[in-house]
Amino acid sequence: MLSTDADSCDVEIHTSESGFHSLLEEWNELAGQHSPSSVFLTHQWFDAAWQWRKLDSSMQILTVRSKGSIVAIAPFVITVTTLSGVQLRCLEFLSVPDTQECDILCRSGYEQSAAASIARYLRHSADWDIARLGKLLPDTFCTSYLPAALTRCSIRHINTPESEVNLTMPMADDWATYYSRRSRRLKKGNNLISNRINKSFDQVEVQWLHGKNIGKEELQAALDDIIRISSNSWKGDCTQTTFDNSGPEAFINRLIEKAAGEGWLSVWRLVLDSQCVATELQLIHNGIIAALRADFDNQLKKHSPGTYLNWKLLERLFDESSLTEYRMGPGRNEYKMRWAETTLVLSGITAYGTSLKARYVYFMEEIARPAVRQLKNRPGNQDESN
Repeated sequence: MLSTDADSCDVEIHTSESGFHSLLEEWNELAGQHSPSSVFLTHQWFDAAWQWRKLDSSMQILTVRSKGSIVAIAPFVITVTTLSGVQLRCLEFLSVPDTQECDILCRSGYEQSAAASIARYLRHSADWDIARLGKLLPDTFCTSYLPAALTRCSIRHINTPESEVNLTMPMADDWATYYSRRSRRLKKGNNLISNRINKSFDQVEVQWLHGKNIGKEELQAALDDIIRISSNSWKGDCTQTTFDNSGPEAFINRLIEKAAGEGWLSVWRLVLDSQCVATELQLIHNGIIAALRADFDNQLKKHSPGTYLNWKLLERLFDESSLTEYRMGPGRNEYKMRWAETTLVLSGITAYGTSLKARYVYFMEEIARPAVRQLKNRPGNQDESN
C-alpha cells in the first residue's frame, strides 16, 4: 500500500480475482454515483470483461482509500505491446471491443485528492511503461482531473481530443416523427428488403427477449443463437472477436448471466421460417440502450436480414416510453450514419512512464516521428505527382 500523505489517501493494488470480487459492493456504490450513469462502469460489466481479458492481461486494479473508505477505483489491467520496436508493459482499462466508454470511478468531493494519489502512484510504480486510457466521455474524472495531476507529477502524457465517436439517437420523439427525418434512400431500401424477405419466407418474426424473470431454457436458447450467428457471420473471416472464440465466448456467457440477473439484458432475434438468422445483443440501463453486437447469417446476405432486424427493433423501441437514447457503439460505420442524429465524442490519454524504454518510445512516437512527418509534408518535399 502506497501512502499519499499530502492528500491523506492510500493506494492499494488488487491483482487477484478474489480481491476484485471483494470490491463488488463498494464498486457498484461508486458506479451508482458516477455522472453520467453507465452500465459499462458496473462491477458486473468488468466481471464479464475479465473473462475475456484474463487470457492476455494481468489485473492491476487501483483503489484509493481515505480514512479506510474507498473513494476511487481505477479498473486497470497490464498487457504487453510493441512500439518503435520495443516491447512495453501497457497499462489500460479493463475493456473489450464491446466496451462503449471507460473512466475511473470516484466519490464526489474526492476528485482532486484521488487524481493526485493515482498520479503519484503511477510516478513511482515500476510496473508499467506506457498507459493508454481510451473511450473517455467529456467532463468525466479522467478528462477533468487526471491530466493536471499527471502534469504535477511530471508524467509525460498526450491528450487525444477525438479518438473515437459513439453515434446515437435520442428517443424523445415517436417513431413516425423520427422516421420522417430519415433519408428517402434509406426508406426505399428498407421497403425493398421487406418485400424481398416477405416473398421468400412464409414466417417472418421479430422476437424480443428482455427484462427480468427470463427462464433458463429461453436464456440458453438465446445464447446459443447469438454464438451460432456470430460464428456464421461475415466477421468470422476477419476477426478473432466472434463468440465462438474462447475469450469472447467466456465473456458472452458471463455477461448474459449477469445482465439477465440485473434485468439489463435485451436480445433481438429475426426468425425466418422457424430459423433464427440475425441477432442483436443490447444492454438497457437507466433508459439508455447500448447496442453491443449485431450479427446475421452470412448465407442469407442477399436478403439483408441484419438491416431488416435493425429497422424493426428500432421501430419497436421507440414505443417504449422509459427509453431515452439508443447508442450504437464506437465507430463511424455507414449503416450507423443512416440512423444516427447525435454523436458522443470519445477522447483518450496516453502517458509514458519513467523507464528507459518508456523514455525512448516517447521520444520516437511524440517527437521524432511527428518531426519527420512534418518535414515530409512541406510543400517543397511533396511528390509533384500528388
